[in-house]
Amino acid sequence: MTTLFIDRRNSELSFDSDTLIFSEKETGAKIASVPIKLLERICIHGSIYLSASLLGKLGDLGFGY
Repeated sequence: MTTLFIDRRNSELSFDSDTLIFSEKETGAKIASVPIKLLERICIHGSIYLSASLLGKLGDLGFGY
């Protein structure tokens, strides 16, 4: 099982195509990206910004069950 742990403060999580993108909230600078097909679980801890549409997309893909 592949689990992604996210604990970096003041970062933003977004989705483009089939990739999760992590960026700095203040500057918008890209930190990293991960293909969603490699993941089975995502654990978020701390001050991470994400949209309701991203949560919906993750739910559609089977995350959170």
